[in-house]
Amino acid sequence: MIGAAIARARGWVPEGKFTLGRWGWPVIIVAGLYLLVMFVDMVAPTGLSSPRGALFNLDWITLVVMVVVFIVGAVLFALSRGGRELDEHLRDDAEKPAALL
Repeated sequence: MIGAAIARARGWVPEGKFTLGRWGWPVIIVAGLYLLVMFVDMVAPTGLSSPRGALFNLDWITLVVMVVVFIVGAVLFALSRGGRELDEHLRDDAEKPAALL
């Protein structure tokens, strides 16, 4: 959802037979909020999944893995060029995209 929001904010216009049109932003916002609630639900250590005195990682493993994945992704994103040159490789000059017509 973050990627879709960034792409739309940068001016990306979806192509194809199915598009959400003006409903794109509301769907992205609602889906992002839903994912945030599900994230909190997954990583909140409620103690329900393990008996008192159980190992630390039983309640916190999801959060630890998500933080590691986020850090690795942020480092790789910072080291990459962000796909800025990718657009020239995806477009065929013989055919104009529907968004440009």
